[in-house]
Amino acid sequence: MKTHFLHLIEFIIIIFFVSIAFASDFPDNSQLTVTDVSLNPEVFYEGDIGTLTVTVMNTGSVPAVLDRASLYSNSINVLQTLYRSVGIIGAQNRMSFTFPIKASTIEGIYYPIFYLYFRDSGQLIYPIKLVVSNEPLKIGILEKPDTFSNGRKDQISVSVGNPRDNTVTGVTLISECQGAEVTPTTILLGSLPPNSQVVTPFSVIPERSCLLKIKVQYQNGVNIHEQNLTIPINIGEGKKQGDPLVTNIQILPENDYYRLTGDISNAGLDDAKGVVITIGPPGIPIDPYRVYVVGSLKPDDFSSFQLTFRAQQTPEVPLLLYFKDADGNSFQTNISVATGQITSPLPNASPINFPLLLVSLFIVIGFFVAGVIYQSWKNI
Repeated sequence: MKTHFLHLIEFIIIIFFVSIAFASDFPDNSQLTVTDVSLNPEVFYEGDIGTLTVTVMNTGSVPAVLDRASLYSNSINVLQTLYRSVGIIGAQNRMSFTFPIKASTIEGIYYPIFYLYFRDSGQLIYPIKLVVSNEPLKIGILEKPDTFSNGRKDQISVSVGNPRDNTVTGVTLISECQGAEVTPTTILLGSLPPNSQVVTPFSVIPERSCLLKIKVQYQNGVNIHEQNLTIPINIGEGKKQGDPLVTNIQILPENDYYRLTGDISNAGLDDAKGVVITIGPPGIPIDPYRVYVVGSLKPDDFSSFQLTFRAQQTPEVPLLLYFKDADGNSFQTNISVATGQITSPLPNASPINFPLLLVSLFIVIGFFVAGVIYQSWKNI
C-alpha cells in the first residue's frame, strides 16, 4: 500500500511539472513533441538491465536549439542520466535519446521523467510508463505415460506458455536425465509472443527410474532467465503397449508327436506387431508347425494358431510368445501349458495292416466252418 501511495505522489508531481512546462511561452518548446517511446525489454523483471529510448520531433518550421537531455526517476536506476550537449533539431526532423536503466526495484508501475532543456530557456517534460513484473513462463506436461518400460521408447509432450505482456526471445528447451536416453536434448523454440503457447515432444528410452530435468532458457531483452521442470520417470509395466493373450488351448496326440491349437488376442491399447509363437524346452518343436507366425494384431483383434512338437514325460510345456511394439522394442511372454493327458511320449506305433487282419479272420472262420462240417459227416 505504501509503495502504491508513493507512485501516486510521483505521478501527481509529474503532471504538475508537465503543466508548468506546457504553460510556459517558449517558441522552441511549442515546436517539439515526443513521437515515440520504446523500452527494451518492454516489461522488466526485477534486476533486469535494459534501455529506454525517447524520440523527439521538431514539428515547426524553424530549427530548435537544445542544451541537454536527461532521465530522472527515484525508483528506477538510470545508469546514464544525462546528454550534456544535444545541439540542433532541424524543422521536421527527429532526434532519439537512449538511456541505459536497471529495474532495481520491486514489481509495480513506475514513471521515470524525460527532460529536454532548451539553450535559451524552457524545457520539455515527458513522463514514461515502465512496468516491472516477475511473471514467469509457464511450463506444463500435456502428455506422458503413467509408467515407463525399460528399453521402450515413450513420448512426453511439454508446453511452454508466455503469460507476460511482452515477447521473450531465444526460448530454448534443454533436457537431461541420468538413467534415460532423451531425444532431442536441446530444442530452439525462438520467440514467444505474449499469451502464446508452444508444444514440443521428447522421446524417452529409460534404463532405470530417474528424474527428467527440463530447463527452459529465454531472454527478456538482453537478460537471461530460466524455468525448470522435473518429471519422474518410473519404470513399470506399460499400460498402453500390446498385450497378447492366449486362450482355448488344446493338445492332441498324433502318431509320435502332439498338435497344440489355440487362439491369441490383443488385449492391449497398442498394436502387437511381429507376433510369433513356438514351444520351448523340454518340448521339441517339429514340422509342419514348429513356429507359427501370427503377424500384427490390432487392439481387440484375434487369430487362431497351431504348433506341432514332441515332448518327454512332463506335466507342462512352455509356450513362448514374442512380439514388438510400434517402435521396434521386443517383448517376450512365457505361458506354461499343462499337457493334461500327456504323461509319456507316444510309442513309435506302426500302422495296422488291415489286409493281413482280414486274411487271418477268414482263416479262423474257415477252420470253424470245416470243423462244423466234419462233425456233421461223422454223425451220419
